[in-house]
Amino acid sequence: MFRTLCSIGFVEEIPNLLVLMKEDGAVFGSETFKFLLNEFIRFDRFDSTLEILDHMEELGTNLNPSVCGTVLVALVRKNQVGLALSIFLKLLEASNGIDNGDSSLLPGSIAFNELLVALRKAIR
Repeated sequence: MFRTLCSIGFVEEIPNLLVLMKEDGAVFGSETFKFLLNEFIRFDRFDSTLEILDHMEELGTNLNPSVCGTVLVALVRKNQVGLALSIFLKLLEASNGIDNGDSSLLPGSIAFNELLVALRKAIR
């Protein structure tokens, strides 16, 4: 259903649909959210990208580093460094509650490096 909405350009309907599905107790996997995040980035709907992340948290879907790493790189390359930084900070927040020292909760080195390079360029 989400693929169909995105393919015909009705991405603005997805947040409302997610709310309705949440009320019905629907469960989503991280791959579905990864698809939606990538589609919102593709359509330059950066504000909706954050909404999707909020829906993920509300539905109990963890912020998956592989999902967010892809999104971080895409946002940085589209010159949306502020949004990429806010997503990265959410990942850091989520990893702070875990005391086992597991760094696998953070995005990979490519996403991290892209973000650091963009931040360095931004302060010049």
